[in-house]
Amino acid sequence: MRACHDLRGTPAGPIEQADHSHRPRPRHPPQPGHDDTLTYPRKLEIAVREPRAMLHELGLGLPDKVAVRVHDSTSDMRYLVLPMRPAGTEDLSESQFAALVTRDSMIGTTVLRAPS
Repeated sequence: MRACHDLRGTPAGPIEQADHSHRPRPRHPPQPGHDDTLTYPRKLEIAVREPRAMLHELGLGLPDKVAVRVHDSTSDMRYLVLPMRPAGTEDLSESQFAALVTRDSMIGTTVLRAPS
């Protein structure tokens, strides 16, 4: 901890400098299958260094021909981009295509499926 000074140099109060003070708690409860046994840094390491393994742990097995890349956006947020459009959706309007998209397909834990 250290003292925080206002513009006049008078201590204004303590500031806690701990890792957890810079990482807000998630606003949503853990999802089914959520594993809290790994530490946050280890989860990031797996996501960045072994994204295919991380996706496999979430139940998404991808063919080797599918490229998986991790784009580091900020120190707190990472995106996985899975550029894959299902065959048979080329003629769908934007609203029809949007109706197929699920939460899980947006975060990369399932593959988007064409309408049957």
